[in-house]
Amino acid sequence: MTRSAAVLDQRTIVAAREAFLRDGTESSELREATLVAWRRSRAAGVDANAAPVAVDPGPVPDSALLRAVTPVGTTLMRQLDGTEAAMMVTDREARIVGRWIADSGMQRRLDSMAVLPGAVFEEAKVGSTGLGSVLEDGQITVIEGAEHYNCAFDAVTAVGAPIVHPGTGQIEGVVDLVGLTGSPTKMMGAIVERAAKEMGERLISGYAAEDRALLDAFLRTDRRGVRRPVLAINHRMLMSNRMASALPGLQTHEVLWERAQQALADGCEILDLGIPAMTERRAQLRPVHDGGLLVGCILHLGSQRPSGPAAARRRSVKRPSDLTARVLDKLPGTSLLWQAAVTDVVRAITLRERVLLTGAAGVGKSVLAATVAQLDSATGDVRPVPAVEFIRAPELWAGMDVMLVEQMEQLGAADAHSFSQRIVRDGHKAPVIGILRTDGTTPVDPSVAAAFDRVVDLAPLDHRPEDIGPVASSLVDQMRPGVRISPETLSTIARRPWRGNVTQLRHALQIALDRTEGTLLRSEHLPPATDARPAPRSLTYLERIERDAILALLDAAQGNKKQVALTLGVSRATLYRKLASLGID
Repeated sequence: MTRSAAVLDQRTIVAAREAFLRDGTESSELREATLVAWRRSRAAGVDANAAPVAVDPGPVPDSALLRAVTPVGTTLMRQLDGTEAAMMVTDREARIVGRWIADSGMQRRLDSMAVLPGAVFEEAKVGSTGLGSVLEDGQITVIEGAEHYNCAFDAVTAVGAPIVHPGTGQIEGVVDLVGLTGSPTKMMGAIVERAAKEMGERLISGYAAEDRALLDAFLRTDRRGVRRPVLAINHRMLMSNRMASALPGLQTHEVLWERAQQALADGCEILDLGIPAMTERRAQLRPVHDGGLLVGCILHLGSQRPSGPAAARRRSVKRPSDLTARVLDKLPGTSLLWQAAVTDVVRAITLRERVLLTGAAGVGKSVLAATVAQLDSATGDVRPVPAVEFIRAPELWAGMDVMLVEQMEQLGAADAHSFSQRIVRDGHKAPVIGILRTDGTTPVDPSVAAAFDRVVDLAPLDHRPEDIGPVASSLVDQMRPGVRISPETLSTIARRPWRGNVTQLRHALQIALDRTEGTLLRSEHLPPATDARPAPRSLTYLERIERDAILALLDAAQGNKKQVALTLGVSRATLYRKLASLGID
């Protein structure tokens, strides 16, 4: 019989949980939401019997979210004074930013459960709770006693609700009301729903003050006589003056803000904007604070040298080699993955080593290898040789400053062995760059890898979102000098999946250029997305990996979303929301 409105006896739930943990048996008496959360927790490898341990506890910095929720939490706990109740608020990463408790007994109970300010209650780390599970489901969640995946939380009932920003519809955090097991969940639900609504409304005024402070800083900077590109940015908005809005190949809002935050955290005062068409690509970076809270930063292009400790740190760091800088100037890209790959290949050639460059079709292996070889060569005469031909005619190596061997994936087992023997025997003649197309799942043949001093894998373009804009601008400049991509179109391009990598991007841009009559390439010139619809926003590195994994599962399941949801241990509703957020049809 399906569970009715009456609360199940806790002993029944405990028995059902033990059966689920023992052999995966799913009781029909449990709510579907409970089973879905248990499946997710099990799939994440959560220990259901582990003693609570605070994950990453620590001081909670001031934030607009904390300032918005504090008056609500304080007032509510004052009204509930003397009752065994508590309220917690987390941010979007499930980190507890606020905790209000109406009773000392409940405080001791929560402390013993490691429900502490700064602790992370992500469902994948601690199991289903009224905090992390709300972020997974995106709606009000009720967890009564033993419905928690971890038995350590059985003594409490939790009702959590998402805190939604009314202006953007984005979930900014979670508010969770906790009472002893057996507490009336309907009443708790009404309280927490009202609290979440009020907290969301307070976010508007809090964010408005932050954004005003950033706007004022932007206007002050832009009015200071010298005309130069100026940008103001935080996680909600990006402002630019006319000169900045005309910059070709500017990175997307999300990527630019992420890089600016990292630069500020590292104490840097300079940020490379990664704009290949500009001589001065670096921008001065200035944080903007409001009442001690970081509300954004100002970026402006200029020739002034930075001063202070950050500048001293940078001057103490050895600059990249001339060859690395020349390669990066020819082949734009600002991602850590791209710059690390370029640096590794250049280092290998500089040391006269043999380097194997691997990666999926179309990621730019041949272009990178040829560029490094040409810039390193005294004559600039570089001729890529198919691996099969190299085995049959080793004299092709004669006179080469750098040997470029491509299509190594076409070597059979015997040829691969012969190739390795010849490379090792004659490797003193010149450095070698081997090019091997891989699918990301099959490991490189050990006999081939052993012939090289190092293996460098070039990540797919989708895993280097920061590079999409600069690469697109560079390709357009090569194919149609004088034409530039509009900022809106660059944002659209950055949100699209490019499973065919640079090759697919080049093809799409060629079609767009054929449709472009003037000097500005717009979104309407682009062909329709083929792999999936554009995501509603630019995806982070981890989100792009997540999207690729889900697409692979959909392919394996022949599009059966129910089967994919079961494999992932999530509900179909959660899967559909995830598909929508990642731009997967």
